[in-house]
Amino acid sequence: MTLQRSFLVFFFLVGLQWGYSQVPITQNLSFNGRFDFLMFGNTNNKKGNSTALDFNCTVDNVSASSADFTLPASASGVKKAFLYWSGTGNGDLDVKLSGPNGLNNLPLTSQKTYSHIVSANAGPQPYFSASYDVTQILQDYGQGNYTLSDLDVDRGPAYCSQTLYSGWVIVVVYEDATLPLNTVKLYDGFVGISATTINFSLGGIKITQPNGAKLGFVVWEGDDLPNLGSEGMSVNGHPLMNNINPNGELYNGTNSYTGSTANYNMDMDFFDISPYVSAGDTQLDIKATAGNDIVFFNIYAITFNNELPDATVVINNHIGICESRDITINYTVYNSPANDTLPANVDVSFYANSPSGILLGTQKTSVPLLIGDSIVQSITLTIPSGLGDEFDIIAVVDDGNSI
Repeated sequence: MTLQRSFLVFFFLVGLQWGYSQVPITQNLSFNGRFDFLMFGNTNNKKGNSTALDFNCTVDNVSASSADFTLPASASGVKKAFLYWSGTGNGDLDVKLSGPNGLNNLPLTSQKTYSHIVSANAGPQPYFSASYDVTQILQDYGQGNYTLSDLDVDRGPAYCSQTLYSGWVIVVVYEDATLPLNTVKLYDGFVGISATTINFSLGGIKITQPNGAKLGFVVWEGDDLPNLGSEGMSVNGHPLMNNINPNGELYNGTNSYTGSTANYNMDMDFFDISPYVSAGDTQLDIKATAGNDIVFFNIYAITFNNELPDATVVINNHIGICESRDITINYTVYNSPANDTLPANVDVSFYANSPSGILLGTQKTSVPLLIGDSIVQSITLTIPSGLGDEFDIIAVVDDGNSI
């Protein structure tokens, strides 16, 4: 079940030195329930992309890399997953994905593309990010080692030994019955900055208590080099740091999931932000600063405790009419556990045999439900003759994750 709240992300730029055409960060998805997120992926750079590090553009940037996908032992499965890939140039929108259990070079074409053009002294320099919904792929092939291949980017002189990079990441929202009731939100876009600061807010949230609040992100083209100046990000005025991301050195080629400090020109990190948020917060205020370098913000994900309306449905009984394919179902919709009112007009759908089976009918809840309340309703369904005489009826409330 999902509660979608509209919000705006505002960017305020100070001291911008280069010209940019970019895609603002906006909300992609939101899930409420016993969910959390993780990320896995890899850089295609074998060393940092600087002449100071003897970077060879034809050798040290490759077209394929691999990473392991592992869920917590208590997780029950993947709810949603998106693949992102990014690099220099106008964009390679066709890649291949291989993985466990026989997944071999599956061709993927970007479903959503983000472009960013830097107007530098040498002329326009495009960078890109692309994404693909891989939910069904991960559900079908499961955990193990995945490889993204055929990612070819522009290695020309405009980028070589300066900003050449490529890589990929899969953001996974997973379900785990041992988790508290959380909200997980994913935001994406493509925003580049250099020697400047941006301030923005991630809204549409409602934190009930701070424990377990987490922020993750993917930033491209960061460099672990001296003399770049202070680079970092803060949440509600508190700098983000951990044992591999010292204060002032946030975009340093690290992967907080594996502990790697050799994730060259790609930062895939997450942070416990529970000390920085409070019950009742409705947005996260983020300040991001880049030094004498260019970095690209691509993905943000947040998890926070949030017992919103949590509708459930139970079929009480059914009444059939002899020599008729009509059947009347009496059912109860509950708003529990929750800490907010369940609005009226929430869909209750009825399927044959499974939630992915034949849709028999849909009805909306007639009134709002306060916390802990319930309502009994009934619906008459006409059963298709092709189902035969023996089948199960499955009721699903808020099937479309509209709340």
